[in-house]
Amino acid sequence: MPNRVRILALVALLVCAVAVMNGCDAPAAATPTPEPTAIPGSESVTATLRTYYDPAGRFTIGYPPSWEVSEGEQQVEFIEPYGNLHILVQYADAGQVMDETMMRTLIDQYFATEEAKGVGNFTREKETALDSSTIRVEYSFLTGEVPGYGRSTFQQRGTYLYVLSFWVQQRDLWAANETFFATVAQTLMPTPPSP
Repeated sequence: MPNRVRILALVALLVCAVAVMNGCDAPAAATPTPEPTAIPGSESVTATLRTYYDPAGRFTIGYPPSWEVSEGEQQVEFIEPYGNLHILVQYADAGQVMDETMMRTLIDQYFATEEAKGVGNFTREKETALDSSTIRVEYSFLTGEVPGYGRSTFQQRGTYLYVLSFWVQQRDLWAANETFFATVAQTLMPTPPSP
């Protein structure tokens, strides 16, 4: 039973962190926003990324230097200057190595909160097990009347669970930035503490 309590506490932590996405259904600002430029994904992008070091030492990741960094407890979000592209890294200690069934249960609870909080038409579109400890979930939502899109990858390293999420406020921005997101994903280096 203690393991179940610990997993539920982990879910609560991750669910709280997802609240960052609640801004997805907020009305647009009164100030006109210029259209963002797609960020090309290439080796040159990796060379221009700044490395973020988690204060607790649990991971490092590359991000564009011009992006806003918003730190929270066991999470950090990176937001491009126009607010249309987002990167979110979350982590928590599950207290045990989870099997795929346990991970899928946690993922169900993680995303159920989005639906309950009224993120417009939040829909899980596809789920893929990338390996025995990594599951990727693709989803869509509405920002007002504009469809958004995202992907979250849940990966376990030891007893730690890491969630790396990318989302765009306008779905049509995804294809232009998918290679960039893949480049950033390759820079994530989880560093869970040794047992």
